Amino acid sequence: TPYVMMSVYPNPANNNTTLSMGNAPAGNYVVQMYNRFNSLVMETTVNPEHAQELTISTQDLPNGVYFLSVTSNDTKISKKVIVQHK
Repeated sequence: TPYVMMSVYPNPANNNTTLSMGNAPAGNYVVQMYNRFNSLVMETTVNPEHAQELTISTQDLPNGVYFLSVTSNDTKISKKVIVQHK
């Protein structure tokens, strides 16, 4: 399994955050965001062959810590995202 480089910025996020897929191989990735109670607050599918970045709106989310999960057949990556409105 190749090492897949992904980053999330800005973090802390105010109105949105961007997931950069970097060198992820082409294919469908399920992107899910959970709150600290492990409730799903966002889910989408992205293919880095078509878009290297995914912008996620956080403007309607309360301040706090969220976990972004990116899953494909052979990849599972988690990133912590902090939402902090100005």
